[in-house]
Amino acid sequence: MRLRPPATPLITIDPYFSVWTDSNELNSKYTIHWTGKEHSIKGHLIVDGTAYRFMGAYDQENEPTLKQVSSDMDALTTTYVFEGAGIELTALFTSPILPYDFYYLSRPVSYLELIVRSTDGGESFFRHGYISVPDGSKVWEPNAVELSPGHLIMYMRCSGALAGCLYVSESFDYGRTWTAAEPTELLNADTKVTLLKVRDKVVLINNFDIKYRKHLSIAVSTDGKNFEKVAEVEDGLESWYYPHAFADDARELLYVAYENKHEHWLKKYSYAELGI
Repeated sequence: MRLRPPATPLITIDPYFSVWTDSNELNSKYTIHWTGKEHSIKGHLIVDGTAYRFMGAYDQENEPTLKQVSSDMDALTTTYVFEGAGIELTALFTSPILPYDFYYLSRPVSYLELIVRSTDGGESFFRHGYISVPDGSKVWEPNAVELSPGHLIMYMRCSGALAGCLYVSESFDYGRTWTAAEPTELLNADTKVTLLKVRDKVVLINNFDIKYRKHLSIAVSTDGKNFEKVAEVEDGLESWYYPHAFADDARELLYVAYENKHEHWLKKYSYAELGI
């Protein structure tokens, strides 16, 4: 007999940062908190210029969706498989709650892995989005947000001789083509950043320094280009790495996770104190 739980876990690393679904199909209802209140996360996959919803409720009537063909759950991972538009999408939600491994148990993150496979002989796959770097810099670990329909902006760290700032590229056709990557005035110590859209603001979490990773801050922008620092996450003697963030619109809180190679940290900020 196959188990059908009353609710299925998606993100369960923390009782406050907790997302479940109480629907048989992941894309038929809003996701919820374990208390039953709406705790919405939505997922779309763009295929040949059309966005297909695979998670969450619809934003508009007749919104295209992928058909869910299976779901499964074990102690650490919930797996969904979808089909449609010439592709198969597998979504794996994993929370590494391992009682025998304190390193993974203490990490304040859950993971979502997406695997896309062509089911029509590759006809639905096209290579788009090549970004040129005229000055020859090594740019990597990109973060992108959509500023307006079809208009995306991407920030990337830079390594090598020209390290010391973030590089930026923009797309005006849903990511099919991008402008050449150019250096910005945003200082960066050759480290990963996190970029996300929170309501009508763009939030950047970055080590604002040319060399040292000791000044981890939150900056906010209204246009995705001109940022103002609004909070110091860490500013001390230690180095801080790999920031991640999650915006909780229901509680108007921004959760920021990061590490110092020895411990993992999680802080929360109200939208009000960030000016969002």
